[in-house]
Amino acid sequence: PATYVFFTSVIPAIAFGEQFNQETDGQYTITSVLASTAIGGVVQSLFGGQPLLIVGVAQPIVLVYSFLYEFTDSNDIPFRPFCSMTLIWTAAMHFAIALLNGIRV
Repeated sequence: PATYVFFTSVIPAIAFGEQFNQETDGQYTITSVLASTAIGGVVQSLFGGQPLLIVGVAQPIVLVYSFLYEFTDSNDIPFRPFCSMTLIWTAAMHFAIALLNGIRV
């Protein structure tokens, strides 16, 4: 089972990492995607309460980053700082919604 979980995380990271590399002109590489997948998996298993959850990259994330790169490239905005602030604000909104119980089902 551990080998299966390993390869189900690594193979998409390599495939989408190459697409990230092409879409962002080398701003994000396979190494970056593998490292972020590994760090995300460890953090999720330690704090998420779901140690067998498969954490990885998916095609919608690649599309968001490619559109974000096109936007920053066409407006002469540095990609990595803009992307970092976008992710920080997204995390802050997620934490605020979770802490304030903003979603009622």
